[in-house]
Formats: sequence, C-alpha cells, structure tokens
Amino acid sequence: LDKLKQELHGKQMGNHIIEVYKHDADTPEGKKMAEEHNVRGFPTHFMIVEGRKIEEGIGRTYDELIAKIKELTGSS
Repeated sequence: LDKLKQELHGKQMGNHIIEVYKHDADTPEGKKMAEEHNVRGFPTHFMIVEGRKIEEGIGRTYDELIAKIKELTGSS
C-alpha cells in the first residue's frame, strides 16, 4: 500500500484523480473510517469510486490493486 500511495496518490488516470489512504485502526481517524465503512477485520482494502464503495475483486497485492485501478479508470 505504501508503494501504491507513493506512485499513484494525486495522479490522474483517465478522468479520475487517484487518492490512496492508509488508516490505523488504533487512531481516532482510523476508528471513524472503520465505523463509517463497516470494516470488520484488518487489514481491509476497498476503493471508493464516484461515491460507491468497491470491495469485491480488488485484490490485496500491489499488482492486483494496480490492475483494478486501471480497470476502474479505463487506463492502460
């Protein structure tokens, strides 16, 4: 996730600006994020695209996450 954030945060892909966030569930901000998005276990990965939360099929590895971002943004 750190590599993904370093490479993509703030970058435009297709018509989307990519934002990558990592939250620690032990912090107030992390607890709030977990509650808002019904996180049940850690680590949890999800994407929010145009206000819609996507959890299924995003993967866990760098390559899987990059592939899903490219798919969702129509980038190659």
